Amino acid sequence: MGDNLIEISFEAAIAEVEQILARISTSKSLDNLIDDVKRAKELLQYCESRVKSTESEIAELLSEEGQG
Repeated sequence: MGDNLIEISFEAAIAEVEQILARISTSKSLDNLIDDVKRAKELLQYCESRVKSTESEIAELLSEEGQG
């Protein structure tokens, strides 16, 4: 994943993916298609990673609470 994703929030990443999808669906030019698809893939991988990390943290917290 690109270093520029370190500073982006989950919500901003989703918003950017939505912008890319809108641009792809309305554009008649193929000039930026590959770059847009690569960026969208990178953003989606980042979002998936954040979701998995959050799920793990929640599971851990719930597990700790059950032990207390």
